[in-house]
Amino acid sequence: FIGSGFTTCVDEKECEEDTDDCDTNANCTNTPGSFSCICDDGYYGDGKVCTAPVATTVETTTETESTPKATTAPAVMSTRHPQSPRRLVAAQITMQRDFVAEYKDRTSSEYIALSSQLKEALIAVYTGIRGFTGEIIIIGLFEGSVVAKYTAGFAVDNSGPDSVIQEEANRQLQE
Repeated sequence: FIGSGFTTCVDEKECEEDTDDCDTNANCTNTPGSFSCICDDGYYGDGKVCTAPVATTVETTTETESTPKATTAPAVMSTRHPQSPRRLVAAQITMQRDFVAEYKDRTSSEYIALSSQLKEALIAVYTGIRGFTGEIIIIGLFEGSVVAKYTAGFAVDNSGPDSVIQEEANRQLQE
Protein backbone atom coordinates (compact mmCIF):
# COMPACT_ATOMS: atom_id res chain seq x y z
CA PHE A 1 0.00 0.00 0.00
CA ILE A 2 1.09 3.56 -0.70
CA GLY A 3 0.18 6.44 1.57
CA SER A 4 0.83 7.93 4.97
CA GLY A 5 -1.04 5.22 6.86
CA PHE A 6 -2.97 7.88 8.72
CA THR A 7 -5.43 9.10 6.12
CA THR A 8 -5.67 7.16 2.89
CA CYS A 9 -3.80 4.12 1.69
CA VAL A 10 -3.94 3.05 -1.92
CA ASP A 11 -3.01 -0.40 -3.12
CA GLU A 12 0.14 -0.22 -5.20
CA LYS A 13 -0.32 -2.03 -8.52
CA GLU A 14 3.10 -3.65 -8.71
CA CYS A 15 2.24 -5.75 -11.78
CA GLU A 16 0.79 -2.86 -13.77
CA GLU A 17 3.56 -0.46 -12.75
CA ASP A 18 6.25 -3.10 -13.44
CA THR A 19 7.71 -2.77 -9.94
CA ASP A 20 7.33 -6.50 -9.20
CA ASP A 21 10.30 -8.86 -9.16
CA CYS A 22 8.65 -11.70 -11.09
CA ASP A 23 10.75 -13.64 -13.60
CA THR A 24 10.25 -12.74 -17.26
CA ASN A 25 8.80 -16.27 -17.66
CA ALA A 26 6.20 -15.70 -14.92
CA ASN A 27 2.76 -14.19 -14.64
CA CYS A 28 2.31 -11.41 -12.06
CA THR A 29 -1.00 -11.11 -10.19
CA ASN A 30 -1.76 -8.09 -8.05
CA THR A 31 -3.20 -8.87 -4.60
CA PRO A 32 -4.30 -6.46 -1.86
CA GLY A 33 -1.10 -5.02 -0.44
CA SER A 34 1.18 -7.28 -2.46
CA PHE A 35 1.49 -9.43 -5.61
CA SER A 36 2.21 -13.03 -6.52
CA CYS A 37 4.27 -14.62 -9.27
CA ILE A 38 3.47 -17.94 -10.95
CA CYS A 39 5.78 -19.46 -13.55
CA ASP A 40 4.40 -19.70 -17.08
CA ASP A 41 3.34 -23.06 -18.55
CA GLY A 42 6.38 -25.24 -19.15
CA TYR A 43 8.54 -23.53 -16.48
CA TYR A 44 9.15 -24.38 -12.83
CA GLY A 45 10.27 -22.30 -9.88
CA ASP A 46 8.95 -19.88 -7.28
CA GLY A 47 7.80 -17.26 -9.80
CA LYS A 48 10.75 -15.01 -9.08
CA VAL A 49 13.06 -17.50 -10.76
CA CYS A 50 11.51 -19.73 -13.46
CA THR A 51 13.41 -22.41 -15.35
CA ALA A 52 12.36 -24.67 -18.22
CA PRO A 53 12.79 -28.39 -17.52
CA VAL A 54 15.53 -29.96 -19.61
CA ALA A 55 15.58 -33.49 -21.00
CA THR A 56 18.35 -35.33 -19.20
CA THR A 57 20.38 -38.40 -19.96
CA VAL A 58 21.11 -40.65 -17.02
CA GLU A 59 23.16 -43.82 -16.91
CA THR A 60 21.43 -46.97 -15.70
CA THR A 61 23.21 -50.14 -14.70
CA THR A 62 21.62 -53.55 -15.11
CA GLU A 63 22.91 -56.85 -13.84
CA THR A 64 21.56 -60.36 -14.42
CA GLU A 65 22.60 -63.80 -13.16
CA SER A 66 23.47 -64.97 -16.67
CA THR A 67 25.75 -61.95 -17.14
CA PRO A 68 28.12 -61.67 -14.20
CA LYS A 69 29.35 -58.18 -15.05
CA ALA A 70 27.20 -55.05 -15.06
CA THR A 71 26.37 -53.33 -18.31
CA THR A 72 25.67 -49.64 -18.59
CA ALA A 73 23.18 -48.18 -21.05
CA PRO A 74 21.92 -44.62 -21.42
CA ALA A 75 18.29 -43.95 -20.52
CA VAL A 76 16.78 -40.73 -21.80
CA MET A 77 13.95 -38.91 -20.08
CA SER A 78 12.17 -37.57 -23.09
CA THR A 79 9.96 -34.51 -23.18
CA ARG A 80 7.51 -36.25 -25.59
CA HIS A 81 5.29 -39.24 -24.89
CA PRO A 82 5.30 -41.57 -27.88
CA GLN A 83 1.57 -42.48 -27.74
CA SER A 84 -0.04 -39.05 -27.39
CA PRO A 85 0.99 -35.43 -26.96
CA ARG A 86 1.55 -34.45 -23.37
CA ARG A 87 2.83 -31.51 -21.43
CA LEU A 88 4.76 -31.23 -18.21
CA VAL A 89 3.45 -29.04 -15.42
CA ALA A 90 6.31 -27.81 -13.26
CA ALA A 91 5.91 -27.49 -9.49
CA GLN A 92 7.79 -27.77 -6.24
CA ILE A 93 7.04 -28.95 -2.74
CA THR A 94 8.85 -28.13 0.50
CA MET A 95 9.25 -30.94 3.01
CA GLN A 96 9.85 -30.25 6.67
CA ARG A 97 12.95 -32.39 7.05
CA ASP A 98 16.65 -31.80 7.38
CA PHE A 99 18.59 -31.59 4.13
CA VAL A 100 21.51 -34.02 3.97
CA ALA A 101 24.42 -33.74 1.53
CA GLU A 102 23.51 -37.08 -0.08
CA TYR A 103 20.37 -35.46 -1.56
CA LYS A 104 22.67 -33.63 -3.99
CA ASP A 105 23.83 -36.96 -5.44
CA ARG A 106 21.14 -38.57 -7.65
CA THR A 107 22.88 -41.93 -7.32
CA SER A 108 22.91 -42.00 -3.50
CA SER A 109 20.57 -44.40 -1.70
CA GLU A 110 19.17 -41.44 0.29
CA TYR A 111 18.24 -39.52 -2.89
CA ILE A 112 16.76 -42.60 -4.54
CA ALA A 113 14.71 -43.54 -1.45
CA LEU A 114 13.30 -40.04 -0.90
CA SER A 115 12.57 -39.39 -4.58
CA SER A 116 10.79 -42.78 -4.84
CA GLN A 117 8.63 -42.01 -1.79
CA LEU A 118 7.92 -38.55 -3.14
CA LYS A 119 6.91 -39.91 -6.57
CA GLU A 120 4.44 -42.33 -4.97
CA ALA A 121 2.92 -39.57 -2.84
CA LEU A 122 2.68 -37.12 -5.75
CA ILE A 123 1.10 -39.73 -8.02
CA ALA A 124 -1.57 -40.20 -5.34
CA VAL A 125 -2.12 -36.42 -5.23
CA TYR A 126 -2.36 -35.94 -9.01
CA THR A 127 -4.30 -39.12 -9.85
CA GLY A 128 -7.68 -37.42 -9.35
CA ILE A 129 -6.81 -34.48 -11.60
CA ARG A 130 -8.20 -34.65 -15.14
CA GLY A 131 -5.62 -35.50 -17.80
CA PHE A 132 -2.89 -36.78 -15.44
CA THR A 133 -0.78 -39.37 -17.29
CA GLY A 134 0.70 -40.96 -14.17
CA GLU A 135 4.12 -39.48 -14.86
CA ILE A 136 6.11 -37.62 -12.21
CA ILE A 137 9.69 -36.57 -12.96
CA ILE A 138 11.77 -35.49 -9.96
CA ILE A 139 14.05 -32.73 -11.24
CA GLY A 140 16.06 -32.43 -8.05
CA LEU A 141 16.14 -32.01 -4.28
CA PHE A 142 17.34 -28.64 -3.01
CA GLU A 143 18.17 -27.04 0.32
CA GLY A 144 15.57 -25.01 2.24
CA SER A 145 14.33 -27.77 4.52
CA VAL A 146 14.07 -30.07 1.50
CA VAL A 147 12.60 -28.49 -1.63
CA ALA A 148 11.71 -30.95 -4.37
CA LYS A 149 11.26 -29.58 -7.88
CA TYR A 150 9.31 -31.86 -10.18
CA THR A 151 7.03 -32.02 -13.18
CA ALA A 152 3.74 -33.86 -13.59
CA GLY A 153 2.70 -35.15 -17.01
CA PHE A 154 -0.72 -34.28 -18.46
CA ALA A 155 -2.44 -35.14 -21.71
CA VAL A 156 -2.47 -32.03 -23.89
CA ASP A 157 -6.01 -32.59 -25.14
CA ASN A 158 -7.56 -33.59 -21.81
CA SER A 159 -6.32 -31.19 -19.13
CA GLY A 160 -6.85 -27.65 -17.90
CA PRO A 161 -4.37 -24.76 -17.65
CA ASP A 162 -1.33 -25.14 -15.37
CA SER A 163 -2.77 -22.70 -12.82
CA VAL A 164 -5.92 -24.84 -12.43
CA ILE A 165 -3.86 -28.01 -12.12
CA GLN A 166 -1.60 -26.39 -9.49
CA GLU A 167 -4.62 -25.14 -7.52
CA GLU A 168 -6.19 -28.61 -7.57
CA ALA A 169 -2.89 -30.22 -6.48
CA ASN A 170 -2.59 -27.72 -3.62
CA ARG A 171 -6.16 -28.55 -2.57
CA GLN A 172 -5.34 -32.27 -2.63
CA LEU A 173 -2.22 -31.66 -0.51
CA GLN A 174 -4.24 -29.75 2.09
CA GLU A 175 -6.59 -32.72 2.61
